[in-house]
Amino acid sequence: MKRNKIIKVAEISANHNQSEVILNKILDKLLLSESVNCIKLQAFTPEQCTSPLRDFKLTNGAWKGNSLYELMQKAYTPETLLNLGVKRIKKAGKKLMLSINGSKDLKAIKKYKPDYVKLPSPESADVNLGKEIIYNGYNLVLSTGVVDDIELQYIKDKIVPHLKFKEQLTVLHCVSEYPTNLEKVNLRRLNKIGNIFKGNCIGISDHSLSSE
Repeated sequence: MKRNKIIKVAEISANHNQSEVILNKILDKLLLSESVNCIKLQAFTPEQCTSPLRDFKLTNGAWKGNSLYELMQKAYTPETLLNLGVKRIKKAGKKLMLSINGSKDLKAIKKYKPDYVKLPSPESADVNLGKEIIYNGYNLVLSTGVVDDIELQYIKDKIVPHLKFKEQLTVLHCVSEYPTNLEKVNLRRLNKIGNIFKGNCIGISDHSLSSE
């Protein structure tokens, strides 16, 4: 990534509902958008998120009665859809970002040759996984929704010395609330992130509803 170059990423999360028809409809719109130059697909597997042996059930909310593993089974992107999405994104000349949760996921995505590999907030402090991504030659993207300032410094101390070049790391300010009210966006935290990760790339992982 070149310095001062803005990468605008559109995310395709679990909203494909594991349907090829829905995924194609989403891609039809995104691939025509001139404002989007990178598309992110979820490439995690349920086993890299949680164990099927964890038998607790959620007791309230929209997902009441489900275990975390059951939810991940419904939310992940099957390989057939991942193949379809990657092929269309690359053919359209867009950058490809893949989000993973563990080392097995990283091995599985090598065939796709992504431009960026992203770790979600709960995994961003997994510095061993971060270094593994870097050693494989990928640009590493970290989300910081559940990462505090002490952990930010820890990540910097453990990750930055291993970068091949400073722009190999992008750190995203994020508020892990879906959707995020504008009053909680807290853009001032970009200053903190920028002061810690001097010379690296910074950005925003936005969950707000409005275009503002």
